[in-house]
Amino acid sequence: AGRTGSAADLARLYGLPVLLVLDVSGQSTTAAAVAKGFATYDPDVRMAGIVLNRLGSERHRKLCSEAIEAIGLPVVGAILRDPTLNLPERHLGLVQAGEYDDLMAHLDRLADMAEKSLDLDAIMALATPLTPASGGFADALTPPGQRIALAEDAAFTFLYPHVAAYWR
Repeated sequence: AGRTGSAADLARLYGLPVLLVLDVSGQSTTAAAVAKGFATYDPDVRMAGIVLNRLGSERHRKLCSEAIEAIGLPVVGAILRDPTLNLPERHLGLVQAGEYDDLMAHLDRLADMAEKSLDLDAIMALATPLTPASGGFADALTPPGQRIALAEDAAFTFLYPHVAAYWR
C-alpha cells in the first residue's frame, strides 16, 4: 500500500513508538485480536502500548487487559465510557473550539480523567527520542500560481495555517 501521511507512516519515518487508543466497547478478548492486527500489520511500526477506551466496567477492563497482555502488549490505561467526555458535534463534524462555551471545563474533565485512568509514568517510559528522517522532503504543496483569496471568518474556519503560510 502507498504511504499517505498516516500516524503509522509518521511513526515509521521517525522511529516513534505507537500508543494505540483502542475502542473496546462491545468486545473483550476480540480487543486482543484487533490490537495484534495493529501490532503486526507493519513490522516497521512499533506498537508500544494500549489504552483501553469506552470500557463498560471493571470486569470489562480486566477481560480486555488480560487478553491484550497475553499477546505481549502492555495496557497503560483504561478509560470508562463517559458521555461527559464527548465533544459536541454538528452535521458536518465537531464544533470548533472557539464556538464551545464550556471548553475550559471540558479540558479540566479530560485532565481529571487522564490522571485517574492513564498510567502516565508508564506512558512516558514508552517514549523514545525522535529520530530524524532520512532523505529529503518534497514540497508538500504547489503554490496556486495565481492570486487567490482565502476566507477566514466564522463561516470559513477550516483553514490550515501551514497552507495559508505556504501560499503567501
